[in-house]
Amino acid sequence: MTGTNFSNGKSGLKRPRSLPVSEWPDGDRRAWEEACRPGSRLKPGGAASHLAPVSRDDFARRYGAFLGFLQRTDRLEPHRDAATQVTLPDVEAYIADLKARVRSVTVYNCIHQLRRAAQLLAPTADFSWLAEIEKDLALEMEPRSKFDRLVLIPNPNDQNPWAHWRSPMDMMRQGWSTSLFHAAQQWSTRSS
Repeated sequence: MTGTNFSNGKSGLKRPRSLPVSEWPDGDRRAWEEACRPGSRLKPGGAASHLAPVSRDDFARRYGAFLGFLQRTDRLEPHRDAATQVTLPDVEAYIADLKARVRSVTVYNCIHQLRRAAQLLAPTADFSWLAEIEKDLALEMEPRSKFDRLVLIPNPNDQNPWAHWRSPMDMMRQGWSTSLFHAAQQWSTRSS
């Protein structure tokens, strides 16, 4: 597996890339194709066949990001079976790499999706240790405040319903409008 393991983001900065399914090791790629195999009339589909395409794409992208990390750090072993590279030392190193680049909620989401993808690739494997790590990360999550995006909408009960029948100067004198612009707009809609 050669080639660069970074992609140029929208800002022009290099960032780690997710390996596409076509570049996954053979064992992982075949297991993913089997997991995504659709069911037919009397034959059940693969483990991921019940998922929406967007969910499957997200699992593949997050698992590919883990494989990209392994490749970037020379830990990727291309001849191993499906999901056998999801080991405690590799996951701990991946978490350390993520914590240096992204916020805690993204770290949690990456590990959650990694666990789900690994379970889809190797349904008989035991990933309970990864579920415990995921729970620990859930306790560490600190969502970023979105208060700065809050837009306050005036309450209609605070407005005088008859204000638009007054002249703009009357509205401004009595505090019914916050700006001459609003007053002028209300006056022009009443006039036309």
